[in-house]
Amino acid sequence: MARFFKVGLKKSMNFKKITRAPFRGVVNADSLLEDFIRDNRDPGELFSGKMRQLKSSVSARTAIVEIRLSGQSGAIKEVYAKEFFYKNLFHSLKPIFRMHRTQILWRNAWHLLQNGVSVPEPTGYLLHQSGPFCRGAYFFSEALSECMDLGTLALNKAELNRRLDTGGLIETLGAMVALLHDSGVIHGDLKWSNIMVHKKQNEIWFIDLDSLRRRHFSADVNFYLQDVARFVVNGKEVGINASIVNRFLETYAQCRKLARKSSNGPVVTRVRKLTKKRQKKYQR
Repeated sequence: MARFFKVGLKKSMNFKKITRAPFRGVVNADSLLEDFIRDNRDPGELFSGKMRQLKSSVSARTAIVEIRLSGQSGAIKEVYAKEFFYKNLFHSLKPIFRMHRTQILWRNAWHLLQNGVSVPEPTGYLLHQSGPFCRGAYFFSEALSECMDLGTLALNKAELNRRLDTGGLIETLGAMVALLHDSGVIHGDLKWSNIMVHKKQNEIWFIDLDSLRRRHFSADVNFYLQDVARFVVNGKEVGINASIVNRFLETYAQCRKLARKSSNGPVVTRVRKLTKKRQKKYQR
């Protein structure tokens, strides 16, 4: 059967292990999600009720869904939900040998939270088991209702530039990316659509955490600059000016106590390579 990753959480955190077939996993104790599962409800039905779909692909879909309990008036809560689809027989057996992506999300989110990095607080994960086969999986976290992703903010160029330039958002981004890397990990896919930002305040959260790569021993600075280059390339694609990019790099270097001269060259090289790769991919 699938393994359940044990992560060193604070004693005050209270979780409930779900072992009732066909679902296996962990949820926050005394939550609507726990009650929902205890009522033998199928989490798949959350995607057929009132929801706001965010992304969809052949392997997964994400949405803001409502958990509503039958027989309990007023018991409604919005949560972020990600559903992983069953692909084939071989894919369904993978959780026997290694963690499923939803378990990786759970582990990574708690690791970052314990290191002071802002991510939506996870509320549970579930594997849909049929004997040794995994028929699908679900990951749940808090819904950031007053937020948008940075890519969406970039659609309003005037507002984006105001917040980055005079609003101080670029320094917030530089500091939080530095804190992410100080926790010993890189995001692995630090595009702007994977950074949530509050609609009015300079608060950000990282999302889509299953590509995180972690170094258990001391890592060379070049290991972390992949994320930095990805962020910079996205910024240039939406048209932010060079001075704002430099402020991001300066803040990042200061927070990590890096000499700008030692990181400038590797960042420029990675930005150039990534730009060419993306131009080829999208035929720009």
